[in-house]
Amino acid sequence: MTGQIIITISDSLNKAGSVKTITYQNFYIDSMKFEYTGTIKNLGTNTNGNIVIANNYTQKSIGRNGDVVVENYADTLTWVSGYNTPDKSDDVYYRTGSGTISVNDTLRYSRVITKPLLYDNSCGYITSGTIVLTKGTNTIITDYGNGTCDSTATVTTNGTTETIDLSTNKFHEGGNFDRHHPGGPGNGHGMNPWGPGFDHRFGF
Repeated sequence: MTGQIIITISDSLNKAGSVKTITYQNFYIDSMKFEYTGTIKNLGTNTNGNIVIANNYTQKSIGRNGDVVVENYADTLTWVSGYNTPDKSDDVYYRTGSGTISVNDTLRYSRVITKPLLYDNSCGYITSGTIVLTKGTNTIITDYGNGTCDSTATVTTNGTTETIDLSTNKFHEGGNFDRHHPGGPGNGHGMNPWGPGFDHRFGF
């Protein structure tokens, strides 16, 4: 890797109004160039007294073959508990948001959280919420359930529903999801459905 990652912080992210900005400057991995701008902002508390964090980024990568991939993502985390403690096990928060991936100015994927995702680190799995992924003519809906702590979710691909074991990220081989989404659900059906890994203490 070569180049710089520049991080600017206006104030502690525990304070309302504080912003962390992350940018790449002349950043390469081998011969691939990456351009990145992201911000994390503490929006203060909502009417229920919960801390709200806004997170967004745009990343452009230029591959060895000249393909240009652009990712855009924005989400909001509403904290129920654990934001101001160093122990991650008490973290409980809701995530809403959406994003897209385009290749050479052609939209390839879009993903929208249509029902807020509930993260409870004492459980280890997303316990409720729904994501809709659109890939070409395929629509894939992931439903994490009703709030019960378990390792299962359902994925409906073009009207056909299958069950995933979140502890192994496995469907049955050759199933409907496997045919329409090669590579399986490992990229995003666990605790981090899409977007950079987020740690409220470090901003990553």
